[in-house]
Amino acid sequence: HVPVDLPLWYCQVSSAQFPHLAAAWDLIKEQPGANKVGPLGKRAGLDIRENFNHVVRFNLFEDAGIWANIGQGNPETDSMPQTLEELEERVQTLNYQRVDMSRVTAEVYIMERAYHNYPETYIHLALVLLDKSNEESYSYIRPHGKYYDNLVQKGRYPIKSVTPDNNPTVAIENESELKQIYGIPGYGHHHMNRLKLGVGPGAGCPTKGGDASIYPWGDTGSAYPTNYEEITPLCDAILTDIKLWTNLDKPWTDPALNLGNAGRGFEGETQVKYEVQANFYGKYTDPYNVATGAVNPHELDFTGDRTVQENPGE
Repeated sequence: HVPVDLPLWYCQVSSAQFPHLAAAWDLIKEQPGANKVGPLGKRAGLDIRENFNHVVRFNLFEDAGIWANIGQGNPETDSMPQTLEELEERVQTLNYQRVDMSRVTAEVYIMERAYHNYPETYIHLALVLLDKSNEESYSYIRPHGKYYDNLVQKGRYPIKSVTPDNNPTVAIENESELKQIYGIPGYGHHHMNRLKLGVGPGAGCPTKGGDASIYPWGDTGSAYPTNYEEITPLCDAILTDIKLWTNLDKPWTDPALNLGNAGRGFEGETQVKYEVQANFYGKYTDPYNVATGAVNPHELDFTGDRTVQENPGE
């Protein structure tokens, strides 16, 4: 397996056991296109089934995009407030701009996995990014422990970086220079008053990697127990247009897809027997056609005597 060295941008999109999505997700995850992971997804470990129950890769529509908060050009106000005093004295200046997808590679997934250390699973939207000009961008492997030692011992793949980048940059449309990405101190920019709205506790950004099981209390992490603590989250630094598509089976350019006899009971058959209500269809009755003697070349007679059949009733 390639080294798992890329971070996962994620967003929880369901409650436990996803009651409103279960029927659709149970169908989706069993399709041939499910659990097919791209090269960036593998570098983020999305193909490791012990950690991810199911994943489905999606694609952005042509006009959909990924957006990064790059601030308004003043690092003193663009940066995330980090103390109560700072939160009370100043506002953070946000500025979401579209990521330049000609210079950034992205893979988007909907995934199912355990969360909050509960036995129930959740649905998440997940994103993996890579700067096309720099294979080391966002890469990190902790230079300590059995995983690192085995990578070094086997020597099959180069380790791209052993230094965490907690202030990453990204390419932005119409900007020649890479821009720093800024997180916000809130759980999400659209979660300004979770308690008042009755959508659960919390709202602060848990600013270290690791298990979010006891969030918002205690010494909590921000995601999963398999995360490095030093890969710190940047809450709401990246936004994604949820305008996505995927092929759950083969591409629609395949001439064998959706043939008329592909329905239940007829898979592989070269002949299909139809049963229909008998009638005489297509006889011209319009006065113009009757006067000119026009005859419909596509008349269809299922009666044997060219008789129009009326509704016999129930």
